[in-house]
Amino acid sequence: MTDLVIKLLEWILDKISWNKLKQVFRFAFVLEKRRRPAFWFFIFLLVTWISLTGWYFSRSLEYKNIAFSSLEQDSEPTPQRFKGLEAFILSSIEGKLDEDLKNAEFNVKFREECEKLQVQLENFRFGVEAVNFEIAPGENEGLILTDTAKVGFLFLPVFILRPALGKEDLRVLASKDRRDKVKQDSLIAKLTGHDREIKKDVALSKHIAESLQAFTRIAVVNDTEGKVAQHLMLFPAQVYLITKNGVNRIFSNFSRAPSYYYGSQFSPTTFFPSRPYFWPTFQEKKSGNKESIVPREGNPLGNYFHISRPYMDLGGNGLVITLTRGIYCDGVQAVLCFDLPFVGAKSIPQALVERIDTFDGEKLQVEITLYDAGKIVYKPVIEKCCSINNWNSLLQWLLNWLPFIHKEVASNQPSKLQQKLLENMNAFVQSKIERGERAEVFGISGSST
Repeated sequence: MTDLVIKLLEWILDKISWNKLKQVFRFAFVLEKRRRPAFWFFIFLLVTWISLTGWYFSRSLEYKNIAFSSLEQDSEPTPQRFKGLEAFILSSIEGKLDEDLKNAEFNVKFREECEKLQVQLENFRFGVEAVNFEIAPGENEGLILTDTAKVGFLFLPVFILRPALGKEDLRVLASKDRRDKVKQDSLIAKLTGHDREIKKDVALSKHIAESLQAFTRIAVVNDTEGKVAQHLMLFPAQVYLITKNGVNRIFSNFSRAPSYYYGSQFSPTTFFPSRPYFWPTFQEKKSGNKESIVPREGNPLGNYFHISRPYMDLGGNGLVITLTRGIYCDGVQAVLCFDLPFVGAKSIPQALVERIDTFDGEKLQVEITLYDAGKIVYKPVIEKCCSINNWNSLLQWLLNWLPFIHKEVASNQPSKLQQKLLENMNAFVQSKIERGERAEVFGISGSST
């Protein structure tokens, strides 16, 4: 092998006319013959140095691209505090997906359901159906009202109602004592009795509730194999109607009556018309009266909906894109919203795992179960055989197969660092709950990374 390399270099030297370069190579040949072990050890060190230098610059360039793509990320102006984390996650998502949605075609069944919704809107008459309010179930200190509708969840925070609340009023609303039930009913009637516009908003959302619930079972776009379907779920995770006055009725595809979930999910100070997609829907003229609720045949989504940028959903559905359409009906101004979540392979956990692996960081998958009573259970998910995509995972893989070396892995328990991550997560979640910011950390019971 050595003789072959020498002959190859000699042939190259014969073809090169540079005398100095020839002298260098001749010196190398002489050195190789006289000090063969030292020469090849030097070559090994030189190749190693070049490889490590190239690897260093390659990693530096990769980190630089991640940092710049995160800083340059164009995201929705949502009120979440951790916009840096959101930009970090979104930087791994393929860009211009919202532009692809604008050119997508409507599903035929979606248009048919819009026709049914139009009929319901035309038949709406305020005052025909009774509107009764009660305190929403869940951890909300009695500050969120809902109604008795069997479909969806009405979110009506007491702070958008006109009457001011004193300390005794707040105590009565928060009370779990049955002896205060009469006082609660009387106070709720007082708060909502003279607010005609709020009642009209509630009555309209209740009147079209069945149709809005049906939208959660219908794909919005007709794109089963295209780029949109590769990144987004075609069936909305949530459909909801937000009125100008702050009333929000929400419909989920996981339950027809999700009162216990949504009753604890949002802070009572949340004002949904302040969401970044509400007023742009009207400014872009993606709105109309009840006669224009049906999309025209052949029209793409972009001509009918305002389409948001990807963002972290306040309702706990992870990374979503929201489609919105403005509605005017009998004095009610509202926005109809459809949340399309990212598919599992493009979801927040997967995006985070890919980014963490890029930095050779430590990660721990945790299943978080949130019970109706407010109890939270954490269960670490320890993988016995992980993919070998970096040095850390290779080491973890070896430890999994050599249990006598690493006692923690053999007993299927998280490592000390992972246990610390779990403790930090618990402290983070508890602090959020104490501040009434459950929506920023909870989704539907499942896994979180």
